[in-house]
Amino acid sequence: MRAFSAPSKALLAGGYLVLDANYSSFVIALSPRMGATINSNPNGPTNTIFVQSPQFKGKWSYTYKDGVLSSLGKRNPFIESTMEAVFAFLSPSTFHCINITIYSDPEYHSQENTITRFSNNRRKFLFHEKDISKVPKTGLGSSAGLVTVLTTALLADFSKIDLESKTDLRTIHNLAQIAHCKAQGKIGSGFDVASATFGSIVYRRFDPMQIDGVAFEQRQIKDVVLQDWKMVAEKCALPEGIKLLMGDVMGGSETPKLVSKVLQWRRDRPEESLGVWKKLDEANMSLIENLNELAISSNYTDLLHFMSLHSVNSIAKLDHTSKDFLKSKPLLNVISSFQHIRKQLRIMGEKSGADIEPRSQTELLNECSDIPGVIGGVVPGAGGFDAICLLVVRSAIDDIIQTTKKNPAFDSVTWLDLEEESEGVQEENVQSYLFAE
Repeated sequence: MRAFSAPSKALLAGGYLVLDANYSSFVIALSPRMGATINSNPNGPTNTIFVQSPQFKGKWSYTYKDGVLSSLGKRNPFIESTMEAVFAFLSPSTFHCINITIYSDPEYHSQENTITRFSNNRRKFLFHEKDISKVPKTGLGSSAGLVTVLTTALLADFSKIDLESKTDLRTIHNLAQIAHCKAQGKIGSGFDVASATFGSIVYRRFDPMQIDGVAFEQRQIKDVVLQDWKMVAEKCALPEGIKLLMGDVMGGSETPKLVSKVLQWRRDRPEESLGVWKKLDEANMSLIENLNELAISSNYTDLLHFMSLHSVNSIAKLDHTSKDFLKSKPLLNVISSFQHIRKQLRIMGEKSGADIEPRSQTELLNECSDIPGVIGGVVPGAGGFDAICLLVVRSAIDDIIQTTKKNPAFDSVTWLDLEEESEGVQEENVQSYLFAE
């Protein structure tokens, strides 16, 4: 038996621009992971795959014969599309029975009506009373993580893959993208699958025409998977001492509807939208560049300490002498980049009619600007009511959370216990996913 996992994600910078191959985005991989164990059973029925999700009481069975995958009961489009893509790529003839078990870390879903269990090496899991289709998600990319980890597990079972190899990671990524798009019924930006595969990255999407109309047939899928997709997935990381703090606002947004409104506005008002697009891209790139500059500042430790004692709004009111301490330093640029990103997203929302930064989210983020240790924040991804995402000084986190507990404006916010993950898909100790009887 072997075990693998893939991380969750947050799109910190690049909302909507991530759909366009002309622009780059900053995707942070996060510590909650989708996991999968896989093992072959020589005593079971050949060319049969059993998949289970014990946390949600889910079970699916499949057979594969003469290049055709057949479901023996309940359907799951993400599992099926992944198997079809991998089997079309590998074209196996006869194989032992395969058993796959899927796990998800607690942060992916609502934690109501759950039972907590710990695996053999004390990894925490929540077992849900309801079917997976009836449990609300938190928007961390569970389907992308599932497809990526399942692709990895199947490739590892049938062939030798090296998760340190850029070539093998590209194969995993390309197969997972094809499978995920097929399961969703559309070709999305792909940043979630890219982050699940590669970890925290600066991402620029592939050309959608690369995989448009790809059939699950060996010759065609192999040609496409092994081509250079000319996408960008450059490894990156937040500076040491700075952490992403995600707040679940327990709202709810329909991302496809928001995206549809923005894309319709782009079609209807190309010149107007291009102007906003360019300003938003400049702010995104400024954030990425100045975070990198901040990390190598000679007085970086002093800057972090200064930020832990001051809020964004209090810095704006400092006298000239105090500001000299920061002048020509990237910290002010990071702060202003967040403000410009929010401004352009609000303009985009107003022009398109999409509620990208709703008034309630604006009020929350503005409140955060009065809290020492908060560097900046956005409504992540496509926006809406789901969450707020802050960059904060790590040493100030406890004080930040305590401050919000005293402020009624944050009554609807649940702070999630997340860490940045530098790595994407990886092999795990199987004891992380095994339980004592």
